[in-house]
Amino acid sequence: MKTFKIIIITTLLPVCLFAQKFSTGVSTGLISVDNNNGFNGNLYAAWHLNDKISLGVDALISEGELDLKTNAYMAYVEAGNPTWSIDNKNIVYFSGMLGLGYLEEKVKSYKKEDAFSFYAGTKINLNLNPKFVFGIKSGIYLSKLDDDPIIANLFFTYKF
Repeated sequence: MKTFKIIIITTLLPVCLFAQKFSTGVSTGLISVDNNNGFNGNLYAAWHLNDKISLGVDALISEGELDLKTNAYMAYVEAGNPTWSIDNKNIVYFSGMLGLGYLEEKVKSYKKEDAFSFYAGTKINLNLNPKFVFGIKSGIYLSKLDDDPIIANLFFTYKF
């Protein structure tokens, strides 16, 4: 966990100095870990370097069938270009996410596995107005653990 904190600090410290905008948000949806399905929630914060690239931190907390609990904490980079939108008004566009972090799994509060994790995902963003973004996010957490969690979430972001 100490290594993860060092990764977060070294990733975000330069970003905070040069960021133009800050956003925060929540997401909730489904998680699947080796055919064990459940619900998850995310809290995240991001610093937007420009209109196309942002860096952030994300915390996932989930609970599935058979008392499987999965938590993930990561730093990520997101890239997407609103001017390459699906519509002509730059409202609906795709973005991709890559992240590095820490993944832990517990079963019935007695078995705990944790590992360094890589995250890859995509988002469909809907700009409601300059301050609010709504959409769908999906991705996979890859690690040395036997099971790789897959998520599908609805998200809501507020830009400061």
